Amino acid sequence: MTPELSNSGIPQDRTAVLAEIYRQAAKRLRDILLTPPGKTASAREWNQARASQQLQQIESLISQMKHAAAAWVGDGRDGSAGPVTQAVADGIARAIAQAREVGVSPEGGMSGSFAQVDRHVAEFFAREISMDLNKAADGMGETGRKILRTTAQLKLPEADINKILAGGVIDGKPTDTIRTLREALKAVHGETVTVIDKNGDPMHFEAGHYAKMVANTQTRKATTYSRHDALQKMDLDLVGIIGRVSKSFCTAFLGQVFSLSGKSGQYPAYSSLPGGGAPFHPNCSKGTRPFVEALASAHQMERAEGFADAHQLLGDDEATAQRKYKDLQLHQQVKEKYPVSAEKLIGKKAA
Repeated sequence: MTPELSNSGIPQDRTAVLAEIYRQAAKRLRDILLTPPGKTASAREWNQARASQQLQQIESLISQMKHAAAAWVGDGRDGSAGPVTQAVADGIARAIAQAREVGVSPEGGMSGSFAQVDRHVAEFFAREISMDLNKAADGMGETGRKILRTTAQLKLPEADINKILAGGVIDGKPTDTIRTLREALKAVHGETVTVIDKNGDPMHFEAGHYAKMVANTQTRKATTYSRHDALQKMDLDLVGIIGRVSKSFCTAFLGQVFSLSGKSGQYPAYSSLPGGGAPFHPNCSKGTRPFVEALASAHQMERAEGFADAHQLLGDDEATAQRKYKDLQLHQQVKEKYPVSAEKLIGKKAA
């Protein structure tokens, strides 16, 4: 039976393994922090010795999680391809298939090859994925350390921790401190990871969901990057944006054509797209296909120019593009072009 593939082109059971690593780590962290040992109230009180012991457990847990994630990213010792290597090879294979669809035959030796430059691409994305996963691990570790520092300082017994989780305030303790502790405890209790976004704000994710999101999004980037590189080697410079209508700004570029090299005199550079292009953001549905003017229909040529206001989003980062997308006439243009899908997502009254 052929394994089911994710949108990144790698088997879903591979991403499920990574998700489970993070779910189990989050559960262990919760057990360390929320299930203090001992049967008596005094034994369950936080003290310096136990706080130190639990800190060591947390550091060991985070280290093990990072090691497991690094092993997931890399190739197997038996020579089997890891998820990132798979994604890069898949990108090359898709480029060859797409080129043949538009009547371009790849040069001899390209099909099935995995040159040194392709391995460099795989190594680059492997480092990117590891960095993203390490952010999640560090976020979990920092939450654990914050809880330990606060509970050790306040010497809270298990009963008080449970009371805080239930929304109560412990008499005689600083309200702000209890509030901060409550949020941290809730995060751990919900088995989440916390990462800091580009604006310095915390974002909370279910542990397994975050790991799977990173894996799917980043390996899909690797697939797309390697596919575009292969297309350019076959002198296919133009690509059109394809995918589903959604509430995200990337919908503004559906059907529009871009130049991978940036040297086209008619179409904008692909690199000018927010987020660097598809996938534009985590869990993005958008992709690309080669565009050959000589083979394009009149409808495809019309869409190649894009929506009238789409150019206003070029050069922006993802967050800015999303804010601008909500205010631009693009919303109405999308509704007119895709009335059925847009009505479900945008609403009948939206401008």
